[in-house]
This record gives sequence, C-alpha cells and structure tokens, in this order.
Amino acid sequence: MYEGKGDIENALVHHQKGLEIKLKLLGSEHPLVAASLNNLGIVYFNMGNRAAATEMNTKSYHIYLKVLGPDYPDTQLSLRRVGQYRDGVVGTGTTWCREGDVARQAEVHGGVL
Repeated sequence: MYEGKGDIENALVHHQKGLEIKLKLLGSEHPLVAASLNNLGIVYFNMGNRAAATEMNTKSYHIYLKVLGPDYPDTQLSLRRVGQYRDGVVGTGTTWCREGDVARQAEVHGGVL
C-alpha cells in the first residue's frame, strides 16, 4: 500500500511490524514469516539497501527450504532473489539459478547462502 504511493519508509515500518506479529504468533519457522522476510527484502532493495535485502531473502530461503523443501516454488523464488539482490539484478528475464537447481546451488554454497 505505502510502496505504491512512494512512501517507502512507512512501508518498511509496516512490514517490520507485520514480521514481529507473525513471529510472536507463529514462531520463526513458518512460511508466513518467510513471506514477511521476503516482503522486507523487496522494500530494502527498493531503498537501495542490497545487503539488507539479501539478508532478508537468505533468511526467507532457509525457512522455506526447511519447511517446504527445495522444489517448492516459494523456496526457488526466494533463492533466486538472494542472488538477484546480492548482484543488484532483478527482473523476470534474469535469474540467478534455473528452476530445479535449488538443491545444487545450496550445495555449492555448503548449504549456507
């Protein structure tokens, strides 16, 4: 809502608050927590903070990987975003890894991104 209006600071505050609420209600290993981390990553990237965006999506990826497995679409998307944010490249035409390559990419990084 705030992002669409160009109010990125309020978007950040609301996404952080949403994450806090989800953590309290659902615990740290829930897909909705991962989704909130992903949303924070988007906001941070839009603010130009690639390091924070990468950190949020790395956390999101690890939750999705543990809870949903490597082949789940949200797991794969989260992993792609880690690379995209880290490299500063975001767009539908550019991906960091191919679909189905999630487990191999995580292996290359020793299971830790």
